[in-house]
Amino acid sequence: MLNSQSANATYLPSSWQANLYLKFEKTHRGARLTKNEHQGPLSVQKPFYPEGPDLPHVYLLHPPGGLVSGDSLTIDVDVDTGSSALLTAPGAFRVYKAREDRTLQKQVVTINLSENSRAEWLPQESIYYPDSFSEVNTIVNIPKSSNNNCHFIGWEIACYGLSEKTAPFLSGGVKQSLEIWQDKLPVLIDKFSFDGSDKCFKQTMTGLQGKNVNGIMVSGPFNEELVNGLSDQHWLNDIRNITHSNDVLFSSTLRGQWLITRYLGNNAEQARQLMTEVWKVVRPILMNRKAVLPRIWSC
Repeated sequence: MLNSQSANATYLPSSWQANLYLKFEKTHRGARLTKNEHQGPLSVQKPFYPEGPDLPHVYLLHPPGGLVSGDSLTIDVDVDTGSSALLTAPGAFRVYKAREDRTLQKQVVTINLSENSRAEWLPQESIYYPDSFSEVNTIVNIPKSSNNNCHFIGWEIACYGLSEKTAPFLSGGVKQSLEIWQDKLPVLIDKFSFDGSDKCFKQTMTGLQGKNVNGIMVSGPFNEELVNGLSDQHWLNDIRNITHSNDVLFSSTLRGQWLITRYLGNNAEQARQLMTEVWKVVRPILMNRKAVLPRIWSC
């Protein structure tokens, strides 16, 4: 039997706060994960080296598989001077239906690059379930460099609802941002805010145009010599052939020293495949490495 004290206790909904800190450093044995600190249900296994000792592939593991109301994930990554890292995940990231109090579900990813370092942030898609309320922010900090010798490639793919037939995103809220900072100055601030009940935004040409999958990919910085010599380069034409050969809203634009690629459609797998094709073209130019797909993607 419950005593009076426990019977009158206030029920506090559960929530998980998870933090992960990773540091990559150049050593005599190559690029190594030298710090791996975590709190809560968020971690990584040992790095894999399918491309040799200078580039670890790291898989982010979140056993719950997604966020419920009040959950918060914070991921901080430092890529030290002369080091490199590729980060991805074994599966889709999910933001589940929120409680009635609409407590936010949050994720913040911060990636800090140092001189002559390289980072690739290639997560699988994020699925926002109907009636979820989330804030998801990705921040990349790049130092000032006279010869642009540190580079970043990253993408974000968002699915609003499961599909228009099975579970459309008719209610809920999503706030997303992708920020690139170089020498503490903004290079790209891409923000997206979406109210599932806003039927007009979902259908208009300035909104989602009836689509439920939105993606962005950012690559750079390209050095001035490469940008100024585009007329003699074939890589941009190769990217244009990718974007023009598909009957979807998919395009790439070179703005300054950064290539920005966008997808709008109804298929997350298609978005990832198209961005992967762009990655295969861009990576050898920007990172001086042939594209090698993470093994986890084929599992």
